[in-house]
Amino acid sequence: MAVSALAQAKINTGFIASNISIIIAALAFAFAFGYGRASRDLLANYLAGSYNRNKVQVGDDIRIIGMRGKVVLIDATSLVLQTPDREIIIPLSKLATEKVEVFYPDAQEENLIQPGDK
Repeated sequence: MAVSALAQAKINTGFIASNISIIIAALAFAFAFGYGRASRDLLANYLAGSYNRNKVQVGDDIRIIGMRGKVVLIDATSLVLQTPDREIIIPLSKLATEKVEVFYPDAQEENLIQPGDK
């Protein structure tokens, strides 16, 4: 609007118009870069959730990040691990970056060697 008024007043506005375009482009780039940087962790959790969808299930007894418990909830970005004294919310991106141990209750009983067995 101001550029139009200056153009009608016979003032050369070509330089001003090109600078405004550059400023608008720089602001759009800064917004896109900031938004992408801020959502990086959230996107990592979504991707880890899709990659590990069938590896850990609700009800599994697991150990991750040194904590062992039962998985009671898995949503799009996190899982809830229930321990005897608390619930721990773990980002799904940890499934891709940390060692995860899944314990099977029947396997412990089968692997026990009874006294006198060889």
